[in-house]
Amino acid sequence: MASLTPKIDSSHGKEMIVVNGEECSVTNTSGAVIAVDLRNPYPVELFYPYRYGFWNLSGNVDLALLRLKSLRHLDLSFNTFDCISIPDFLGSFQALQYLNLSNAGFCDKIPPSLGNLSSLHYLDVSSEFSLSSSPLMADSLHWVAGLSSLRHLDMNDVNLLIVGPEWLPVLNRLPLLTELHLSACGLTGPIPSLHFVNFTSLAMLNLFYNSFISVIPDWILNISSLVYLDISSNSLEGRIPLHISELPNLQHLNLGGNGNLTASCTQLLKRSWKSIKEAFLNSIGQSSKLVSLDLSFNHLIGTLSEAHFSKLSNLMTLSMSSNSLILNVSSKWVSPFQNCSNLETLDIGNNKFSGNIPPWIGERLTSLRILSMRSNAFSGRLPPQLSNLSSLQVLDLANNNLVGDVPSSLGDLRAMTQVQRVHTYLIYWQYGGSYYDENVVISIKGQPRQFTKTLSLVTYIDSSGNYLVGEFPGAITNLVGLIVLNLSRNYISGHIPEKIANMYRLESLDISNNHLSGNIPLSMASMTYLGSLNFTNNNFSSQIPYTGQMTTFDASSYYGNSGLCGPPLLTSCQSGGGLDRRGAVNDNSNIKDTWFYLSLGLGFTTNILVPCVILAIKKP
Repeated sequence: MASLTPKIDSSHGKEMIVVNGEECSVTNTSGAVIAVDLRNPYPVELFYPYRYGFWNLSGNVDLALLRLKSLRHLDLSFNTFDCISIPDFLGSFQALQYLNLSNAGFCDKIPPSLGNLSSLHYLDVSSEFSLSSSPLMADSLHWVAGLSSLRHLDMNDVNLLIVGPEWLPVLNRLPLLTELHLSACGLTGPIPSLHFVNFTSLAMLNLFYNSFISVIPDWILNISSLVYLDISSNSLEGRIPLHISELPNLQHLNLGGNGNLTASCTQLLKRSWKSIKEAFLNSIGQSSKLVSLDLSFNHLIGTLSEAHFSKLSNLMTLSMSSNSLILNVSSKWVSPFQNCSNLETLDIGNNKFSGNIPPWIGERLTSLRILSMRSNAFSGRLPPQLSNLSSLQVLDLANNNLVGDVPSSLGDLRAMTQVQRVHTYLIYWQYGGSYYDENVVISIKGQPRQFTKTLSLVTYIDSSGNYLVGEFPGAITNLVGLIVLNLSRNYISGHIPEKIANMYRLESLDISNNHLSGNIPLSMASMTYLGSLNFTNNNFSSQIPYTGQMTTFDASSYYGNSGLCGPPLLTSCQSGGGLDRRGAVNDNSNIKDTWFYLSLGLGFTTNILVPCVILAIKKP
């Protein structure tokens, strides 16, 4: 890792860290380095594994860092250290309070020497991306007990499979612990029981995507400080304790993706989770402090009315996707969160909602960044007011009954007209405040993908599977920062505009199963980020511009267009055809006909004029 060695400024007697010619450290009044921030601010492309080279660090972590005796803050996150081990000497910084090694390409076993950092408040060794075949792991967590000052522990995606049930008793020995993140750690079996809860300051507990086969343990209900609780995507079973809503500070609850939960709120609701209907929702709907509500990917059925939302005026994220819910409200209903300018996520996909998309979404919910209404029965036209959502990065309206043109105003979605380069982990927290991290499941190349830590880099529009008509919306090419565009399975006609290449950051484009026609623009050859292309089942014609980036797609991207020819298709184009600068085929048959008739005329004229000239010469 070049230039990571601490250097002494002889003229000022000052310690400093210099990388790529820039100082990356903070000193105290005596000139000693107390903070080193070497995180990569441009961490990763969404679908490609390379990093921005200038900012990315790799190689080895220099032992010379030990010279920084006063170091309190060290951040090496989102770099690429090529699967080296976390240096054992990092456990020697006795003054260290903040250590972030997340998503940095470290592998192998977490050194137990980190347990010597008794002053540490914050430790993050998580990894969202599998940058190597050997992820971080731990065979024991006993070393964590030495972190007596720890407030925040993030070990998401660290392999804890062989740790066993000891994880909970060890972590329960940290009385100051406020946040605990153990998602996707391979934890199995029942969630252990606790006879005495010691981490009474715990506000955030994240056990998402493990393999727990367990009931919801009673000790969770004894942590009155809990603000955020996520035990989704496990195999939880048994009764949902309805008095979970009585936790005085709870603002985020996620039990999604557990298909065997039951609730005994009344005698009629002593069956499976899918039979809970409105009773459980009613109990949650009365929690006036609720900031984030996620009940997605369960089997909830029933009808939602005004009563379910009557007290949710502080809601910032609402996700009830993948259930079988029906919304029954009057046409004059004013939702309590309609005027909530702080609402950033609205996800009600995969239900049975119907009616028109209300214009007030674009008029009132001005902070929305994620809007998912996919797989419902919404009808009518797309309200042009959606273009007012200047922060919107994800718009998913797929699989509804929407009609009319794609409004040109969508080209005004400001957050999509610029490239999202700076990575921001969209987690909102403050001690004693709101705790939740945002996530969204979107369809990429036909496969669902969940984004959490890199969600700030996603820009996405999907209005596939509707009844949209009219010509391809040329104004949408203004969205130069858009990464995924899916307009498939509609009735859109017309040509693809030449300036589609302005959308140079597109990585996935699907306009299949429409009525589009004309040539495929040659300009698309310059779209070097494009990794997925589907033009099937349209009326495109002429020769495929098989050059540049377009050579990376095989024939399967073009099937169902009988007028297309040339590579990668087996259908040959007519001889003499070529491409003009727009990608159109030049038909030279007219030129051939012109030369034929011109030569015929010249021959006829020559046969008449030559004898006349000879006779004139011989004439006395």
